[in-house]
Amino acid sequence: GRTWISDAARSRLTYTPRVSREVHHELGFSVNGILNLLRVDAVWRLDRPGFYAGFGLARIF
Repeated sequence: GRTWISDAARSRLTYTPRVSREVHHELGFSVNGILNLLRVDAVWRLDRPGFYAGFGLARIF
């Protein structure tokens, strides 16, 4: 994946996003609607070792 945000657009943001200037490959999936409220994300990097998990609230609307 790659983030296509220009330096000019990034300078207008009110926060500093974490972006990678390198191309990387990953495989991921999400499970939404756990108890009608929760979401679980899992991502594996394919180009180097790494597993990332995320938890959040599902979109209700």
